[in-house]
Amino acid sequence: MGILHANHNKASGEKGYAPEWNANHIIEGDFDFNHYSGTNQVIESRTDYPAGPVEGQIIYRSDLNELQVYDGSAWLVVAGIDDINRCYSYLVGSVTATANIERSVPLHSDLYDLNEMHNATIDDTKIYIKEEGYYLIIGRIFWADTATGGTFLTAKIKKNAATILDTDIIPTNGDAAFSRSNKVEGIYYLEAGDYVELYATSGNDDLAMITNTFLNVWRIGV
Repeated sequence: MGILHANHNKASGEKGYAPEWNANHIIEGDFDFNHYSGTNQVIESRTDYPAGPVEGQIIYRSDLNELQVYDGSAWLVVAGIDDINRCYSYLVGSVTATANIERSVPLHSDLYDLNEMHNATIDDTKIYIKEEGYYLIIGRIFWADTATGGTFLTAKIKKNAATILDTDIIPTNGDAAFSRSNKVEGIYYLEAGDYVELYATSGNDDLAMITNTFLNVWRIGV
């Protein structure tokens, strides 16, 4: 037990030489840092899985750009940076929300769309999921200063036009001084082929104009 030379095993009491100390070492048993930090440490980086993993073992899969931990039966993604499956689409100009009629908000342009998840010409309200996984979704609806909302202003994120993922309701009571922005967000598991949309409703106000609206979708795990 303890710290051993990888290539030079010495019996207890034998001298070690400088070249041996510069070689790789093996730690057998627990290592107590005694509340001190281990600086300049690097997680093991590899492109496959090690044989005989133990619960709690951590590796960095450089080919997948993911930090993974073994839970005793399977490797789980702890964190990953997906630079492919992310899309930020937004409304250009403004659109009208008819009173008490829910509508999907068109997204005319993209700040970025790295995996062709959004088509601004066809089905411009939808952002499509190309690869399954956990997605961070953030939507924001801003209403024009003249929008009182009648009694409320509502925003929703929907999956496949049917499943509500998140809802934000602002009670306005017809007062234009109330807040006029909705924020909806969350982390959701989505399948390839799913799509998400941003929906808006104005209660009893036919003059409500939607402006400066965006929907941001980013895969953060699998």
